[in-house]
Parts: sequence; C-alpha cells; structure tokens
Amino acid sequence: MLGGAAAALIGLLFVAMSLHLDHIMKNGVFRWRARNNLLYLLTLLVISSLILIPQPVALLGAELIAINAFWSRNALVPLYKRFVRRNDLGGLSVRRAFVYTGIYCCGALGGALLIYRPGIGMYVVAAAYLAFLSVIILNAWEIMLGAWNADAKKSSKSER
Repeated sequence: MLGGAAAALIGLLFVAMSLHLDHIMKNGVFRWRARNNLLYLLTLLVISSLILIPQPVALLGAELIAINAFWSRNALVPLYKRFVRRNDLGGLSVRRAFVYTGIYCCGALGGALLIYRPGIGMYVVAAAYLAFLSVIILNAWEIMLGAWNADAKKSSKSER
C-alpha cells in the first residue's frame, strides 16, 4: 500500500510542480521542500520494494537500519551547514528536520526490532512510514498553498 501511494504521489507531485515551476524555482524554501518530498517519496518506494522482496527478515532489518541512518543524515546535515557555519537557516525548518529524523529513527528501530523480534518490528516500520507519508503530504500541501499565494499576489498586482 505504501509503495503504491508513494508512486502515485511522485507522479502527482511532478504534475503539480510543473504547473507551478516558476514559483517553486524562485523560492528557495519551496525548491528545497519539493526536492526533499521527491527524495522522501522515492525512499518510501524503495523501502516498500525491499519489504516485498523475499529475503531473510534479519537482512531486511539491516537494510532498513542502513537506509534510515543514511536519510536521517540528509535531514540534519543541511541544518548543520546552514545554521552552525553561517548562523542562518535560509528558510530551513528545524522542526521539520527533527520530525523527519524522528521518523527515520523509528524506521531504524523497526529494522532493529525485525532482527530481534520480527513480529513487533514490522508494526513499528509500518507506523513510521505511515507517519512519514502523512508528513510528506502535508509538506506538499504547504508548497501548493505557497504557490497559490504567489499567484494571488501576482494577479492582485496586475489588477491594480
């Protein structure tokens, strides 16, 4: 289910981004969020594929730990580079970074539990990725609202 939802949302996000490409490319925050949404949805698609591949549960757990560790780094490193080095977040959200990192930690925990207690581990993995999908959808909604606001401002200026 998560893989199908992620694949469908990747297609919809491409269409929505192409319709509002000028606003997304002009705004660094929207550009960053759109890029990350695509990467996160692709990650969900890959993880869903790994879950469906017949393999030992312990190997799946190790794969989930590795993928989640890698992507949690992707959520925190840009914050470190921007904030610690330059004292400027440049539109990056600390709250979002910690939410994504928390979800990745839950996914890694689920992977570890798959190795030691497979019955419980898959529930933790499923809960983490359902939460992840929900956050991605909310993030995409905020991008579209921002593009709509930019359109509204543009049309009100042209009416004057």
